[in-house]
Amino acid sequence: MSVDIIKIQKSIIFDRLAIVEELEQFLESPFDESSAISFKKSAELDENEIFPHQEIKELHKWRYNEYYIPEEFGGKLKSFEELLFLTRMISRRDLSISITDAHTLLGSLPVWIAGSEEQKEELAEAIRNSRSACLAVTERSHGSDLNSNGVYAVQSDDEVYHLTGEKWPINKATLTDILCVLAKTNDKKDSRSLSILMVDKEKLTPDTFSYRPKINTLGIKGCDISGIVFDNAVLPKNALVGKEGAGLEITLKGFQITRTLCAGLSLGAADTALRTTLNFVLKRQLYGKTVFDIQHSRHTLAKSFIDILSCDCLAIASSRGLHEITSQFSVWSAIVKNYIPQKVEQSIQELSVILGSRFYFRNDHDYGVFQKMMRDNSIISLFDGSTIINKHSLSLQLKFLAKKRAKSRGIDLEEKLEKIFSLNKDVSNINFDKLDLFSKGNNIVLQGIEFALSKLGNLKGKSNVSPKTLSEILNLTIDLISNLMDLENKVDKLPVVESGHNLETEYFDLAQDYCQLHTAATSVFMWIYNQEELGPYFAKGEWLVLALQRTLDSFTIYKKELDKEYLENTAKHLLELHQEGKLFSITPFQLSN
Repeated sequence: MSVDIIKIQKSIIFDRLAIVEELEQFLESPFDESSAISFKKSAELDENEIFPHQEIKELHKWRYNEYYIPEEFGGKLKSFEELLFLTRMISRRDLSISITDAHTLLGSLPVWIAGSEEQKEELAEAIRNSRSACLAVTERSHGSDLNSNGVYAVQSDDEVYHLTGEKWPINKATLTDILCVLAKTNDKKDSRSLSILMVDKEKLTPDTFSYRPKINTLGIKGCDISGIVFDNAVLPKNALVGKEGAGLEITLKGFQITRTLCAGLSLGAADTALRTTLNFVLKRQLYGKTVFDIQHSRHTLAKSFIDILSCDCLAIASSRGLHEITSQFSVWSAIVKNYIPQKVEQSIQELSVILGSRFYFRNDHDYGVFQKMMRDNSIISLFDGSTIINKHSLSLQLKFLAKKRAKSRGIDLEEKLEKIFSLNKDVSNINFDKLDLFSKGNNIVLQGIEFALSKLGNLKGKSNVSPKTLSEILNLTIDLISNLMDLENKVDKLPVVESGHNLETEYFDLAQDYCQLHTAATSVFMWIYNQEELGPYFAKGEWLVLALQRTLDSFTIYKKELDKEYLENTAKHLLELHQEGKLFSITPFQLSN
């Protein structure tokens, strides 16, 4: 198949996020055995279950650790959109490294959200000096039931806290320097018994804490997944983060940020899984031609790429939305964390069929990186709240979302929608104070979907997209709205639950459907606001037709066959990106491959 390389004029987004390509060039190609984070070295570390100390040091030479510190405290964290892409660049090399290092952000968020100025300055200085942090909330006997926490921090007469109990399993429990620990600070039976305390191991008496052994895991085998036990560890009064009794609220607000950024982990894995599969099928000869020349294989690769683009739209919009509609992220973050890791797992499984026996090899083709990504990626749907936890969180808000959308049609949402989806615009500064555990029924994307329909209608006769494609996009958007209204009717008929832990199965099924509708809507808005900014393939909209069909296919009684011409054009574009060494994304940053 011959390919004419299309040179895409760079959009402003590539200038805004130039730091992404700078990191890529610093790290060099992961296929190069001498690079800072190479597939070969990562495979060796994984095989021997060795923690990637040297690789993390290399990252910190670039001052990557400063992206975990907000700008106001001397760090480089100003945009979660920027951090999302930086995370993808590391994750496409080795999820063990990106997951373990990013845990410092998770461990520091309680302080950025609710800590004192003194705590923030102290933690910022520590992270700048490459000291790491982690969040310690889960326990062996209670899992995700955080209200059943068994670790206690008892305040004595001299006002110090005495911390006792075990946290397990915790990422970096043994190797981290600073922990934010969720502990009971009173005997109440509700969430107001829980508080966050910042624990610096250097300040503890050595005999007041010990470790549980590293756990043998399926993936991220070099990571320090272990446990820590406190035995009457003495903490000063100022170790308390925020107010006493606010620990669970602070933790859940932090999860809204990390659940959103988990998209970068999964999308990094998806990029490498697709890239190494392409490396193989372009060389592998079967029946007198390459595997890529076989239509079924080529179309499977194209579908995988389309799924990446759908997830891409959701992830980018969400990373920007964190800045613009922060109070809605109890909903948005649950959608991202439920949908993207699950979709990437499915995509990797489909690619494994094309790769054949090579997907199972722990060496040989590209150092066995496919099977490593497959194993490592499977953990993402578990941490920071599993898939079922996120569906549950979303389920509890479905009735409010349905009622609020019905009342808010016609409200002018354009300014906020443009701020979120127009990738040539900078985002506002993040305000952690706006994080909320309840969105009050607001979700701007689905509240504004009828507005998208009118914007699409205005493109008739004015756009460079073909009338056929535009008509298909319009009809699919109408289908989206119809399915949304049907879902809202079903939600309205569901019984009101007295306890959030006794939801009927239908709630979870409808929550999954809601995630798909939200994802489809983000793709529509991303195309509307960037149609002329991201190159000819994006502008034509054929990818959007395929994306909407694949995202909404579970809603249709029949399975509509995907347009073969659109799939061929997608396969051609995918091959162009691969040959040019660019990220598989609506924003194809230049890679160092």
